Amino acid sequence: MELSDALKRFRKTYNITQKTAAEIAGITERHYQRYEYNTAFPNITVLIALANHYNISIDYLIGRSNNPNKPEDMDLATQEIPEILTINRMIKNMTPQERAKAVRVLMASFDNFEWDN
Repeated sequence: MELSDALKRFRKTYNITQKTAAEIAGITERHYQRYEYNTAFPNITVLIALANHYNISIDYLIGRSNNPNKPEDMDLATQEIPEILTINRMIKNMTPQERAKAVRVLMASFDNFEWDN
């Protein structure tokens, strides 16, 4: 199944509009429509947002796996790092726009972080 078909199927399964799907992904409705019409391909940030919303793995979303479950490592990582669970709870209570902004801020902070070796 092509990604465009998968995006339509999940959106319809969750009974959301293209506009809502676009808000979840942090993009414009027109841009999201291009994904469903197979005239553009989403970047990784969009794929992550949609896969998280649909509670599936990115591999399943893009057709690389028949297993919709997220890797077990992901669950273990959040269990081992309670701060991740706290951030996740905070993000779940945000609007799609706030969530997209928070993710951008977090990603930018990692880019600027000086890791100790």
